[in-house]
Amino acid sequence: MNGMHHVKAAAVSVILIEPEFDLNVGSACRAMANFGFQNLIIVNPKCKLGRVARMFAKAGKTILGNAKIFKTFDSALEKEKFDYVIGTTSAIYRFRKDLNDPIPLRKFKLPAKRSVAIAFGRESIGLKREEAARCDLLMTIETNQETPAINLSHAVAIALYQLSQIPLTTYEPAKVQEKKKLIDTFALLTTLLTVIKKPNKMQLAFKRLLSRALASKEEVECVNGVLRFAIKKMIKTMNQTR
Repeated sequence: MNGMHHVKAAAVSVILIEPEFDLNVGSACRAMANFGFQNLIIVNPKCKLGRVARMFAKAGKTILGNAKIFKTFDSALEKEKFDYVIGTTSAIYRFRKDLNDPIPLRKFKLPAKRSVAIAFGRESIGLKREEAARCDLLMTIETNQETPAINLSHAVAIALYQLSQIPLTTYEPAKVQEKKKLIDTFALLTTLLTVIKKPNKMQLAFKRLLSRALASKEEVECVNGVLRFAIKKMIKTMNQTR
């Protein structure tokens, strides 16, 4: 299967954050084996990773046995140093105020020759806000909005299946730090433009637009450069008129 070959080359890792049920961990390992993924990280598991997990893992027992265990999400990211971290959520509106809008999984592109981690939150509450903030992108699986939450192992299986069908590209999405620089520049611009009555509202709208656009690193840097140039010109003009 060509898609599976491409995804293996992308060095995708699955991160389970504080999983609460051993059967879900085992089933997630089975799904990983089904679609050719091998790298599993488990953060501070709240369940035993013993007989039940192995029983549900089936062909994924080796994946479970080789899983890397970390105490915190931060320590996992610091150790592994992924190029891109993608968070998953069914709570489409939970992070809209402070973070990125989640992007439907079908719209994703995987950058070639980059290490990518896909983080899944707890069965009970999903990702915490501070964990989502560490992700470069947030993605969601489109479901019936009356019952949006999916069982953890089912979410892993669906996500990995869809990702296995996505061809790799030379496209590289902007990382969270790069987008933050652009957002900060835009915020400064709206502050300097005194004609804007509600700069906070404008800044939030820009942040949401940027997250939905799936902007590349080059695009973000280009727009940031233009805005910074405009700000310098504005400050120079303001100083001359004083």
